[in-house]
Amino acid sequence: MSRLLPSVDSFRIGAEQTLPFSHSQSGVKELGDIQNLGLQTLRFPINWADILPSGRITIKQTVLDNYDRFVDLLLERGLRPIADLSLSTLPVPLEDKGGWINRDSIHWFSDFAALLADTLGDRMKEWLTHADPFLHSKTLYRDAKDEGVRSPRKAWTASHHLLLSHPYARDSILAERADSRVGFGLKFWPVFPASDRTRDHLAAERFETEHHAYYLDLLYLGQFSEAALHL
Repeated sequence: MSRLLPSVDSFRIGAEQTLPFSHSQSGVKELGDIQNLGLQTLRFPINWADILPSGRITIKQTVLDNYDRFVDLLLERGLRPIADLSLSTLPVPLEDKGGWINRDSIHWFSDFAALLADTLGDRMKEWLTHADPFLHSKTLYRDAKDEGVRSPRKAWTASHHLLLSHPYARDSILAERADSRVGFGLKFWPVFPASDRTRDHLAAERFETEHHAYYLDLLYLGQFSEAALHL
């Protein structure tokens, strides 16, 4: 049975590493531990800012090569790799242009996905574009420490652009590697009113809309519900 191991920071291959991950003794040991658990799949994050620090054009080839070798290492050990793009840090030049608030972020992300598919897609067939976009946008904007950045409205704008970027990135990946499988990750929680009071029912409905319906309606129905439009 194939089981999915959540992404962990120890498998982040960043610009700060001077040696490819495949040459890291501790990293190889951890992969051995994963095999001993009987796991067959590893989902690992790929960081946008490390590969394209200037934004879109100049590729940091040494970092991309690290990911390339890491995919080979996983396959050599019988582990099926899944690329997780959801934990990507935006390159600073793109943050300076507004980040996920800028609608152009949809196309920036699509181009990034195409680059990865072209480089790694001959061996890696499964991709996750975003996971838990509510938490991502909430962390970036709704709960931002900088008062100039903190804004619920910006958080919803970012969520919207994260959602819209998924089909563009999916199409870019499939254009490079038609045999790829591309998914979108969401987290779900059961929601129940704390009491029979009206305000508790309304609070539960709002939570359901914010965390679930807002994303599912657009992904599967192609439109927002009336409740989502009034968040």
